[in-house]
Amino acid sequence: AAGAEFAQHGDAEVRMWAAKVLCEGLRIFAPTPPLNERQRKATLQLLLEQLASLATPKGQWFEHALGLLDALTEIRAFMLIFESKAPEEEEALLATLLAACLAAARADENDALQGRLAKLLADVFGEVDNFPKAILRTLLSELGPSSSPGGGVGRHRRVAARSSDLVRRVLAGIAHRNAAMSVNEHLIAELYPPATAAGAPAAAA
Repeated sequence: AAGAEFAQHGDAEVRMWAAKVLCEGLRIFAPTPPLNERQRKATLQLLLEQLASLATPKGQWFEHALGLLDALTEIRAFMLIFESKAPEEEEALLATLLAACLAAARADENDALQGRLAKLLADVFGEVDNFPKAILRTLLSELGPSSSPGGGVGRHRRVAARSSDLVRRVLAGIAHRNAAMSVNEHLIAELYPPATAAGAPAAAA
């Protein structure tokens, strides 16, 4: 109960240190930490919140979040996502994790995070048996052409290139994992949509 209180504390510093303590607890009890459903959800929400600090490289909590990223990847802490009892909850947590990593990649001007973020996402997404289409669309949208009006075109393209590089690394990392089949099926459906049946009337203009 006390852990949950710290996880929801109003002070950002308290929440960061709570995340570090929880991470060590997960390391000690891996791979089956003694968490009930409420504690599991609170733990995941707190850890995901801390990873969001990676999108602010000059922020107060960046170095702490970086150390947490490495520790969470090492102990495969986000495997807790797959203990969700509801598919929609699992998808929401996966989407939040992806959003945090993409935001961090876009802010990573020195390419210091790409490999670390790619490993984390590949480890997690590689275990997805039935890849959520919404998450696949997000991944694939990062690979498409991008543009930005005004004088910020060059900067926008550099930022987009970072997230695109991360997605390529992740897709390469899951190429021989559980998720590969559902990813490939979705890609084929996107690239080669079913042709209109022969003789079917064309749609009205």
